[in-house]
Amino acid sequence: MNKFILALLVAFISQSIISQRAYNFDYMMAYTYQESLEGPIKVQAVFINSKDNRYHLILQNDGNPDFEFNFVDHERKFETFFSLEKSSFLNANRINLDCDLVKRIGTPKYNTKFAKKYFFEIQKDTVIQDTAYNHIVLKRRNPKKRKKNWEIHYITHKTEKFEKPFIGNHKVYLIWQQIVNKEKFNFDVIKEEYSLKKGKEKAFVYKFTEMRKITNKYIYIPDDCDYSN
Repeated sequence: MNKFILALLVAFISQSIISQRAYNFDYMMAYTYQESLEGPIKVQAVFINSKDNRYHLILQNDGNPDFEFNFVDHERKFETFFSLEKSSFLNANRINLDCDLVKRIGTPKYNTKFAKKYFFEIQKDTVIQDTAYNHIVLKRRNPKKRKKNWEIHYITHKTEKFEKPFIGNHKVYLIWQQIVNKEKFNFDVIKEEYSLKKGKEKAFVYKFTEMRKITNKYIYIPDDCDYSN
């Protein structure tokens, strides 16, 4: 091969690698999901990096030919929604996403202001089938200022540990960042998550079904995307 052409090829490959950000995943966790206890049961899978919780990929399986995805980068404050054929995703090691799929998560100033209104509280252990689990609740600091005051309850495993916990919601992630003594709050593997309002039954219920170690699964996004849109 001509040395000049080879040099251009190497430069192009290097530039392509440098101009893209790679996100790798090492665990898959599966959950069932219901908006209400009477509602249909849906299946979700979450792909995470157990050492870096600044991003994650959620897969929704509604029984359609395609999987629906939501990828979130908490640090850069963007998310993207996309669909892929099931066989394409299952056989792929690398997913390349274009900049036009990337959208900012809400308004950063509002998200930060919102996060300051909430805090996490550790409650007594919850026992399920003779096994004790952590019970953590997300509460509003001044509940009297809001009539529709929801609490989010996290029932989590005591023994399963990651270096960084999976936090699926961006605003909840910002609230988690405010915690000074994070080591006391074990969100790492969630057995069950649900929202609760006084006098109402559980809603938005997630129940853990499976966790699996995975390798060689990546998402690539161009580094020069405009996340302000």
